[in-house]
Amino acid sequence: MITWRWTQHGCYTAKSAYRIQFTCSFCTFNCKSIWEARVQGKHRHRFFAWWNSSLQGLQKEQRRQGALLMIFTVWNIWNERNRRIFQHAASLPMRVLALIKENVRLREAACGGSLVYQ
Repeated sequence: MITWRWTQHGCYTAKSAYRIQFTCSFCTFNCKSIWEARVQGKHRHRFFAWWNSSLQGLQKEQRRQGALLMIFTVWNIWNERNRRIFQHAASLPMRVLALIKENVRLREAACGGSLVYQ
């Protein structure tokens, strides 16, 4: 027997499906609060300054590779931040580095060519 876990009686209802899809009732936190958060944009300037200075003076191919490495790095750091906040779990820095390397390896396998500087 299949049980629908989002109702008390275990039976599917259109109302429960709607609640799950549109009101985040399946979430363990108030997902709507993310969109209502008020944050300051003070880090935006520093981010772009870091981004531009990191790629400055590189040839076109090196800029492309550097930008991809930076994207993978920022993406995995952001995911680790979310893991700590929402899942209350933390990975070691070496694990985050391993995830970045895995992203690079998967990108290379999917797109061909080497992403790592020669």
